[in-house]
Amino acid sequence: MSDLDTLKTQFQSRFDALQSVVADTIKQIFQQEGDVTIESTVSDDQNLSDQIGGEEFPRVLVSFTTKSNGNNQHIISMETAAVAQLYAWMIGAEPEETVGDDQLEGLKEAANQVFGQLTAVADGEAAFTFDGLTTELTNSTDDFSISLPEEGGLGVSYSIAFGETTFSFGHYSWEEESADGDVAEDENIIDGVLGTDDLELSEEEKVDIAPAEFDDFAAGATNGQARNMDMLLDVELEVLVELGKRPMKIQDVLKLGKGSVVELEKNAGEPLEVFVNNRKLAEGEVVVVDDHFGIRITQLVSPRERIKNLG
Repeated sequence: MSDLDTLKTQFQSRFDALQSVVADTIKQIFQQEGDVTIESTVSDDQNLSDQIGGEEFPRVLVSFTTKSNGNNQHIISMETAAVAQLYAWMIGAEPEETVGDDQLEGLKEAANQVFGQLTAVADGEAAFTFDGLTTELTNSTDDFSISLPEEGGLGVSYSIAFGETTFSFGHYSWEEESADGDVAEDENIIDGVLGTDDLELSEEEKVDIAPAEFDDFAAGATNGQARNMDMLLDVELEVLVELGKRPMKIQDVLKLGKGSVVELEKNAGEPLEVFVNNRKLAEGEVVVVDDHFGIRITQLVSPRERIKNLG
């Protein structure tokens, strides 16, 4: 079996192990009710420059590094139409015709959540970390800030189906040179993509492992439903409406008494701010409902701010 065939086999086995985690996570992030399925194909061509150069631009690139046995550089390449639609699903709106800062910020937040799930399920010898995540819109390969290798890389194409809508992504990974200029063995490329393989330990390295015993809390939950956002819908959040504020010296606070008036910084007629769990969600105006004060929402924060508040 050739080195490339070995890489393909290793990648496919680890991809199969993590596929359900990724599918469940992106299903939640992009608010999909139907199934999300992912298929992958490893390219026979290890010249990453040629592979990504053959794609149609403009494209959105997600760049990041992973670290397990070695450091690996990654680029995920996406069509702009796919990014626009994914962001629209994320915030519950219609897709824009162009991709801007809001879409790039939303994609970055989504990627962080996916990578967070992957690092959460990989531990021990299979643990790996993500770092340096960036998203950018590029019009050609001349815009790349990262040099792609002409050999020794791993190119993978993903087909992700959201019901009847299918998007194609490219994933390009290669081993970064160490400080002395050496590059690790090819199998470390796979380690960086999907974690290390702990199935090839020597007899001396193997240790006895016994499964921890817990009560069964997952009865009736199948196909990743335990991660479904529906389980959080009954959680209570604190909603706070801020009328205004002002800084005061301790000596002035001590002088306050019955009938004292504290002048706030907010002008009369300005909208009040609505916070959910200490994160600003909206602005509104005071109304009276029966004998209670209420707040009528007049403006939600921008989609970009809402995405940031997911973190």
